[in-house]
Amino acid sequence: HYWERRNWRGIRRITVFDRNFYQTGLLGLFIAMGHRTGKFFGVDPSGIMQARNIGEQRRFFNEELAPVFDKKLLRWATSRKASLFGLGIPPAQYDSLITSGDGTMASVLKARLEKLACDFPLENNYFAWQAFARRYPNPGEAALPAYLEKQNYETIRGNVDRVAIHHA
Repeated sequence: HYWERRNWRGIRRITVFDRNFYQTGLLGLFIAMGHRTGKFFGVDPSGIMQARNIGEQRRFFNEELAPVFDKKLLRWATSRKASLFGLGIPPAQYDSLITSGDGTMASVLKARLEKLACDFPLENNYFAWQAFARRYPNPGEAALPAYLEKQNYETIRGNVDRVAIHHA
């Protein structure tokens, strides 16, 4: 019933599956804003997908992405508690997160993005594919989540009747 209804723009919700579903929702919109912000400062975050190893990933992060977090405009914008509502982070959690860095949200976000960009090879990191390429890898291109792997399809399909939804 939910998917057959229309969103605030009058478009049937189920039509999100006609395009890249993973670019919708709060996280998808937040990632899109991150890409727009990078491009505003002259950096295309998807460029990291050209890296062939962790060393190149680290170089791209240090030379291209990290300097964006030092920009006054970004530091000002992320100092506003509302800036992370797009990730579903309420003010109390914002306050807790900010203590894990140097006292600025820009430094916290920079450290989190560095971990995503530099700690794992892209071919094993489908989270990085979502954040930087804005899609999952094609089969054979890189690792996929287990639920999307071809060899798990029959198991998932065979057990779908065991899923129960409980509204609380």
